[in-house]
Amino acid sequence: EDDARKLPAILGKHSCPWSVDLLSIDVDGVDYWLWRDFLESGRAAKVVVIEFNPSMPDDLHYVPPRADAQRHGASLAALCALGEAYDYFLVETTLFNAVFADAATRALLVERGLVPA
Repeated sequence: EDDARKLPAILGKHSCPWSVDLLSIDVDGVDYWLWRDFLESGRAAKVVVIEFNPSMPDDLHYVPPRADAQRHGASLAALCALGEAYDYFLVETTLFNAVFADAATRALLVERGLVPA
């Protein structure tokens, strides 16, 4: 795949900051790959909201192929594993989205009683 089309290259081209408060990814298919590229580039977000495929069992680890034609996303378990590899913690889900927080933000949420310890 052309690196110029990957999220870190696009963000760099537009002089986006390396660290952001909120990253929201919802592109119907390659969400996992966008987040992985973001993380591998050394970029960081305090909170990440990312779409997952709710039709899959919670314990199924499924990562879809990296293809623009792909229209079903990764499983929640796959996103949790990716997040954990970079010290992100699942703090909430909605029907279609998972909310992850970095370690410092999660600690603040726990301290304030907003998520369980």
